[in-house]
Amino acid sequence: MAGGAERIPFHGVPGPETAAPRHQKRPKTGNRRSVGTIHSTYRMFFSFLRVVHYRGHVAFDTATQTTTEAGDGAPSHRFVGAPSCYLQLAESRAMFELGAFAASAPMLRLLGRGDRHPVLVLPGFTAGDSSTAPLRWTLRSQGYWAHGWNLGPNIGPTDRILDGIHARLDQIHARHGRTVTIVGWSLGGIYARELARDNPAAVRQVVTLGSPFRLTLEDRSTVSGLVDRLSPAWSAEVMRLAMEEQDKPPLEVPSTAVYTRSDGVVRWHTCIDSESDRHENIEVKGSHSGLGFNPAVLYA
Repeated sequence: MAGGAERIPFHGVPGPETAAPRHQKRPKTGNRRSVGTIHSTYRMFFSFLRVVHYRGHVAFDTATQTTTEAGDGAPSHRFVGAPSCYLQLAESRAMFELGAFAASAPMLRLLGRGDRHPVLVLPGFTAGDSSTAPLRWTLRSQGYWAHGWNLGPNIGPTDRILDGIHARLDQIHARHGRTVTIVGWSLGGIYARELARDNPAAVRQVVTLGSPFRLTLEDRSTVSGLVDRLSPAWSAEVMRLAMEEQDKPPLEVPSTAVYTRSDGVVRWHTCIDSESDRHENIEVKGSHSGLGFNPAVLYA
């Protein structure tokens, strides 16, 4: 160094003149980590916390979970497997999300007042109206007429359930004399999109919560084993529900797809739509099992 001045180590990291030979053990520098390690830790932490909204110009390779640039946004379908074991175990976070909902409930009521239009809420696979009670309570407190589906547990698209949701939509539409917003959680969101395709005049908009509407019968999820056992009782209409999304008629009503990249039940990229002026995707942090009462979802 110029003037013979001693080189001062930065944060305890020796400079070139003072670096210890490779075969010698470097002196301890307390509990400080090297700058490179600290920066790597921060990069990993903020990468985990970042929130990225899916836009139509990115297409996802569902087999390798890599992304490629594309022109129009709709990814071509390839075989999709279940989420990793780590994400499946992380679904236990839903208990903490329920606690966060209870703590934030007074604030959620102050988010705004709705226009009192009707909302039909459809539960996820194997769940019933009790699972959507927190969501319906929040919607009512914000000024909407929120209704359950009144069909018991959602055991899949049986004839009784498919006929029942159409009848329920007609009933609510006739009762209020206004178009109905349909909110569907997981499998309930797949029903919601098909209801909107079949009855666009009765539907105001569709909101899906972690709904894998890009999944087909050949794909797998965490609950595929249970699906395989229950599917023999399903309606023949299941083939229409399981068609690839790009082969179905486009939705005529606005839609919002809420998803989480840390979904432990279905792959998150099966839950997103090609964005346009009438269709949007919103990412939140949390579990699949907690989407119905996650405060971030209710705020969105």
